[in-house]
Amino acid sequence: MKYSILLPVETSSRELIYKLFLAKKFALHNFDVFIGSKKNIWEMFDEIQPFIYFDKGYHENISENSIYKKVKDRGFLINLDEEGGVDFSDFHTLNRRFPKLLFDYSNIIFLWGKQQYNFLKKNRNNFDENKVFVSGHPRFELLKDKYCYLYQNEVKTIKNKFRKFILINSNTKYANHINGEEFLYLNYGHRVKSLKSRIDYDIMKFNVMNSLIKTLASELDYNIVIRPHPEEKIQTYMGLFSDYKNVHTLYEYNAIPWILACEALIHYDCTTAVEAFFLGKTAIAYAPNINMDLSPVQPLDISVKVGSESDVLKLIKQNDLFNPTSIQKQVAEEFFSWELHSNDIIVEEVVKMVKSSNQQFKEKEYRYSFLLNTLMDALRVLKQSVLGGNELGKNKIGLLADKKYVLDLFEKINDNGNESYPKIKKIKNELYLISN
Repeated sequence: MKYSILLPVETSSRELIYKLFLAKKFALHNFDVFIGSKKNIWEMFDEIQPFIYFDKGYHENISENSIYKKVKDRGFLINLDEEGGVDFSDFHTLNRRFPKLLFDYSNIIFLWGKQQYNFLKKNRNNFDENKVFVSGHPRFELLKDKYCYLYQNEVKTIKNKFRKFILINSNTKYANHINGEEFLYLNYGHRVKSLKSRIDYDIMKFNVMNSLIKTLASELDYNIVIRPHPEEKIQTYMGLFSDYKNVHTLYEYNAIPWILACEALIHYDCTTAVEAFFLGKTAIAYAPNINMDLSPVQPLDISVKVGSESDVLKLIKQNDLFNPTSIQKQVAEEFFSWELHSNDIIVEEVVKMVKSSNQQFKEKEYRYSFLLNTLMDALRVLKQSVLGGNELGKNKIGLLADKKYVLDLFEKINDNGNESYPKIKKIKNELYLISN
């Protein structure tokens, strides 16, 4: 019995590169791998059987009925949580994203680090050591030196355009959401702890960081590049800094080439500080008025923490800032398993699961219709041109919709298209098949 792999993508700038890499690994084991938007992947539930679905993370009152129950009758559920490493001191994010029922439905659960493993083992009475593994996460494995070639062209383009620059990664979506505050309460109110407090906190962070940006732009002979969270309204920053010729706000690329190209990264409490650490770049956490009930711990612990604008200026003027402490190294290993080879662990455990399984499922082969899919793509383009697109959706999934970008990226991952390696084919808009 042949199983297909289903890999959903929600935020393409963050997920696409590592999921294409993982898809290649599975294709080399003769799996057919479908990678696409969540909507397209969920539609595949009725198009193909049996399959192995990679869950991005549990969402209360949605995952159980819309995903897990359907997957259980058609194949295997693998949990590879997209936000399972960065958390608060009380682990309340982990606690919410890994409820008891997830352990009942999942065939395999991959965790980012030993700290997460130990917390869940202690707090879940149905924790099964035979199906829970510390793997790290593939997005961090691709930050190791041997994979830096994946970002070289983008780094060169960025450096040619901005020369010496300071990178500001913003994560204040609750203060500056692209769809406004009402949307936040409708979509996050039921699953974000103390949402009103988080909105107020993000407003404070937003104001603090914008004040710093104006100081940096005035005091330093650097360009300042702001990369907002994909859910933030970019026009807000463009308006605030329209009089500053050396301040630029962009969504382009994923965060990695920007971090590699910058002189230093500044954030308040952003996950990209972890990525900067693994890339050997200094992350400065400018976090006055910090509230540890509302800020995740790891991005702060892995950064150089300062509390004043003058201290930020002093740090930037220093050379060779990157000098990891023992605490930072401990955080990197215990929460993110930096030394592990995530992709190999994940593929190995899934292959073992399939080989040892005696479960039987109905078989249904995917039927590809070029004419139908071409027609549907044309209708979608027409709808977008007439009605206008969803700006949030474009920010989050845009790269996946760019066929040339996806194919070029896969060719780069795929050893420049060597004939012995897997091939990629666009099935329809925002859906691709990788097979050997």
